[in-house]
Amino acid sequence: MNFQQKNIYASLFTILILFGAYYWKVSGLYAAGAFDGPDGTRLIGKAILVLMAVGIVLRIVGMILFNIFHAILTNTPKPSFLIDERDREIEMQALKIGNNFTFFGMVLAFIALAMGWSTFAVFQIIIASCAVSALAEVATQFILYRRAA
Repeated sequence: MNFQQKNIYASLFTILILFGAYYWKVSGLYAAGAFDGPDGTRLIGKAILVLMAVGIVLRIVGMILFNIFHAILTNTPKPSFLIDERDREIEMQALKIGNNFTFFGMVLAFIALAMGWSTFAVFQIIIASCAVSALAEVATQFILYRRAA
């Protein structure tokens, strides 16, 4: 298993943890009415900023830990970090598919905004499209690596 394939598993794990925790926390705040009133938009912005910061850190730490644990379990003393042309092509195809999901999520969010939906709902559509986009990228990479193997 090469470096890119190991990162697919680490990415899937961190994406599920990150967005699962975000929606769990935000749904609790929403049920408590924290997003109602004049400070609701500010709270949404803070939650999204925390999501981005935690996401960056969690992804880096997750990939490092996953590669360490994989090296220990498989007794691989010196892993290869080479990325060849096939890896770049797979990454580009996955990125293209992920960007399509993000684009359609943004269009859906603008439609919801034009229909008079709340700011909270529009931001959640945007975050959900980012989550689906990230999952689509990982799934595409996984499928393409399995097909090529």
